[in-house]
Amino acid sequence: MLEVETCDKYPDWVQAYSAGLLEGSLTWQLIYWHWQNTVQDVCEDQMQFCSHVRNFIEINSANIKNLAEMRADRDPFWHQVLYRELQFSLALPQSS
Repeated sequence: MLEVETCDKYPDWVQAYSAGLLEGSLTWQLIYWHWQNTVQDVCEDQMQFCSHVRNFIEINSANIKNLAEMRADRDPFWHQVLYRELQFSLALPQSS
């Protein structure tokens, strides 16, 4: 189990991003093994299906981000979702 504690002297978004960065750096090998065992070769013979799945994920992610931006000020759940979106936007390359 991994437990990360942050310091309340920093803004919430800095704490969330930093904790996620630390978690990823400590668990990258497990993340990679999971990718290898479950996802890596799935699209080799199913390009059309994978294209549809990617499209769905991109649309769904955009919708989640929009909902988080609209609701984060008044709903703690969406406030946390917005931090997750921040981590993703800073960590993952943007699709073209």
